[in-house]
Amino acid sequence: MNGDFEKECRDSFNKVGIYGGIILGRLVGYCETEEDCYFIIKEWTSYEGPETHRCSMVGGFDPLPREGFEYTYRNWDRMVPEAEEFILEVPL
Repeated sequence: MNGDFEKECRDSFNKVGIYGGIILGRLVGYCETEEDCYFIIKEWTSYEGPETHRCSMVGGFDPLPREGFEYTYRNWDRMVPEAEEFILEVPL
C-alpha cells in the first residue's frame, strides 16, 4: 500500500476540487489496485444526484480553498454533501 498517496487523499478529504483539469468533484477517498492508484471522487453528473467514481491519480486533484470560493462550496454542500467517513479500498 502506498501511504503517501493515501495521506494526500486524506489531507484533501471532503474538499471540492478539479480533477484532470476538467471535472469538478468532492474527494471522498482513496483506492489502490495492482495496476493503479485512484482518487475516489463524488461528482454531480446527472439530475439523478451525485455519483462516486474512481479517477486515476495520474490526472491530479487540485482542491479549491473555501476562502474565495464560498459560492461554489455553498452549492456543492447542498448538491453533494460531505462524506461522513473516508472511503479506503486497498488490497489486504
